[in-house]
Amino acid sequence: MKENTQEYRKERNREFYEIYHKTFKEFLDAGTAHPRVRAVSFAVEHGNPHYHVSLERALHVVPRILKGDKSILKRKSLQEQMWLEIAQKVRALLKEDGMGLKQAICFVITHCRASRFFITADYARHIVGAHKQKVRALFNF
Repeated sequence: MKENTQEYRKERNREFYEIYHKTFKEFLDAGTAHPRVRAVSFAVEHGNPHYHVSLERALHVVPRILKGDKSILKRKSLQEQMWLEIAQKVRALLKEDGMGLKQAICFVITHCRASRFFITADYARHIVGAHKQKVRALFNF
């Protein structure tokens, strides 16, 4: 397991960039107008990433959501959407497969995929820009 939030964020950003880069190349090859902008939007909305959250955090948040307590969540945020999606998948495992709560939470965050990247388009563009800066620095462009 990763040690802290920064490690989860770094892994999520790496996963996002890989999906973005593949999508960008496909849009570029297809002659799509504005391939960078389109690739960012497509990768955010359809990237199908892993959940990049700690088991500890999930064990704190998901049971509260399942009990109807959403006060822990920021209203109308992407983070809220992510936690509600995780809780929905956990609820399904509890009902259908008879798993225990901890086992179901662990299964979802380890093996299930998210419906999208729960980041804004602005942050996604930041990830792309930061990666481009690293490449330029590496090759002294």
